[in-house]
Amino acid sequence: VVILMSLLFYSLMVPLQIALDIDPYWYILDYSIDLLNFMDDYFRWTVFPIFHGGELLTDSNDIRQLYYSDYALVDMIAAFPFDIFVLVISPSHKSAFVLIRALLRLPKVVKCLRMSDYQPALDQAAKIL
Repeated sequence: VVILMSLLFYSLMVPLQIALDIDPYWYILDYSIDLLNFMDDYFRWTVFPIFHGGELLTDSNDIRQLYYSDYALVDMIAAFPFDIFVLVISPSHKSAFVLIRALLRLPKVVKCLRMSDYQPALDQAAKIL
C-alpha cells in the first residue's frame, strides 16, 4: 500500500513540479519517497518471494533473475538521482535550474507502469472491505 501511494505521489507531483514552481520543501518529501522506493527495489530482488507461472519463487537467485528480466532497468533509471547532479553542476541559474530539476524527475513517472502489478492486491482488499 505504501509503495502504491508513492507511485500515486509521483504521478501527481512530478507533473506539478514541471508546470509550477513548487516550494523546495516538497523535494524533501520527494527524496524521502525516493529512498523508500530504493529500499523496496532492493527488497524486491533480494527478499520478497514472488509468484511466477503459478509457482512461488523463494530462491533469491530465481527472484533476482526474474527481476532483472522484468523491471530492473526501469527501476534503476527511475531511482537514479539525475536532478541532484544538476544541482552539483549548475546551482547558480535558479529559474533554469527549477525547470531542469523538475524535468529530470520525469523518469520517476515511468515507475508508475508498475501500478498494474498492484491491481490483484487492490481487488483482494476491496473484497475484504
